[in-house]
Amino acid sequence: MEKVLLAYDGSKPSKDALNFTKDFAKKLNAKVYVLYVINVDVATELFGEYHGKIAEELEEKAKEVINEAVNVLKESGIEAEGVIDAGTPAEKIVENAKKFDVYVIILGAHGYSGIKKLLIGSTSEKVIRLSDRPVLIVK
Repeated sequence: MEKVLLAYDGSKPSKDALNFTKDFAKKLNAKVYVLYVINVDVATELFGEYHGKIAEELEEKAKEVINEAVNVLKESGIEAEGVIDAGTPAEKIVENAKKFDVYVIILGAHGYSGIKKLLIGSTSEKVIRLSDRPVLIVK
């Protein structure tokens, strides 16, 4: 368990997962890959495209969010690396977990229910279904 992947988007649930990951990684002396996935499907739906100025702005925002999390981990003495990818979040989370050969994937639970869950789906549920690695959901 020397490498873990934290899916991070700067939301309250992902900040809770960051705090958990900080303690978890410290106890295991593990390196943390902090992954931000730019949701291309949502970007295309909102802006009609994902390239040019839109892509640049989304990537700049992703860098800010990732740097925040990486700095928190590094200040705690944890080796951390930020990773930005673009695509469908669940697929990219699983893909990057394999790429970096992490032991576990950590995500924050947004806790959607009812109609909202049906309309936007649950990234954590999709990651659990797609992953061949343990997935830890922080509530």
